[in-house]
Amino acid sequence: FSNALYFKNCYSTGEWTYPSMASYFTGLYTTQHKLFSTVNWFLPTDTKTLGEIFSDAGYLCSKIDGDWRTNPDYGYIRGFYRYVYGKYTRFSDASDIIAETKENLELFKGTNQYMMITFDELHDIADGYKLPCSVHSKLSLDDLERTDASMTTSVLTARDAKKEAKYMEQMRFLDRKLKELYDYLNENYAEDEIIVSLISDHGQGYLVEDDDFFLDDKRTKVPLLIKGISKSGVCEEYISAVDYLNILNKEANLGADLSDKEGVLPVFLGGEKKRDFTVSESLHPDRPYRVALRNEEDYFTFETQDVAMVDGRIPLDRYTAKLMNHSK
Repeated sequence: FSNALYFKNCYSTGEWTYPSMASYFTGLYTTQHKLFSTVNWFLPTDTKTLGEIFSDAGYLCSKIDGDWRTNPDYGYIRGFYRYVYGKYTRFSDASDIIAETKENLELFKGTNQYMMITFDELHDIADGYKLPCSVHSKLSLDDLERTDASMTTSVLTARDAKKEAKYMEQMRFLDRKLKELYDYLNENYAEDEIIVSLISDHGQGYLVEDDDFFLDDKRTKVPLLIKGISKSGVCEEYISAVDYLNILNKEANLGADLSDKEGVLPVFLGGEKKRDFTVSESLHPDRPYRVALRNEEDYFTFETQDVAMVDGRIPLDRYTAKLMNHSK
C-alpha cells in the first residue's frame, strides 16, 4: 500500500464486530440496521447490501471467511455467488483464507470479481488462543504470561500491556501472511485491473487506558487503505465505516443508487461536502449507552448512567457529556 490511499481518520460505527460490520455492508448506522446485540436478527431486507450492489453491477461475488458475526444466516450471503464459510480454528486461518482466495481467483479468471475475505488472527489475543510459534519467539517470557482474570467478553477487556505486545507481533505475523496474497495479485494482474481495500471492524479494549472514554480512538479508529483507485497519498478527512459503500461505488464505477444510505463520498474523492462528524456508538442491553462524535476540530462524548433495554430503548434521564477541542 505504499502507493495507495490511506484514510488517516476512519472510525467504526461500533466497538465490536456485530454492529460495525453490518454498517460496512449496509451503509447504515446501528439505529437503522438494528444489529446491536446477540438477538436473532439479520441484515435489513429493504436495502441493498454490499454484495448485492456489486452483483447488480455485473460482478461475480465471493465471500471467504470464518467470521461468525458475518455468517450466511445473518443475511451476508445476499449477492454472493460463492460463499466459503468455516468455523475459525477448524478452517479459515490466514493460510486457509489465502489459499482459498487464490483458488477462487483462478476458478473465475477472466470474469469481473468482487471478493470479501476476512482474517481473524488479530482476535486471538483477546480470546486467549494459542499464537504462532514465530510470534512467541519474539516475545519476552513476561509478555507471554496469560493475564485473563475472567471470561469477560473481548469488548470489555481492560488495559493490558502484555496483550498489546502480543497484538503488535501478531500484526507482523499477519502482514507476512498477506504478502503471499499481494505477491500473487502483483504476478497475475496489472495495477489498473484490481482494487484492493484493507479495513477493520474495530480496535481493542486492552489498548484503551482506564481513564479514557470507552469509545476512545484505540477502540474505534480503524484502518482504511485502498490501492488501485484514482488517488493515492494520505487523506486527513474524517470518515466513517458507513462511507465505505460510497467510496467503492465511485471508484469501481458501480452506478448504484445510495440515496437510502447514511454514508457520504469524501471530498478528497470528489464528494460535495465533508461529513459534519463521525458517529461511533455502543448500544448493548444491560450496558450504558455511549456515543462519540468526532470531526477535525471537536470530540464529543455522551454516556448514560442507566443501561439500555433488551429492545434497544435507552433511558436518557441521567447522563454525562463532554465536548473537547482537538487543538487544546
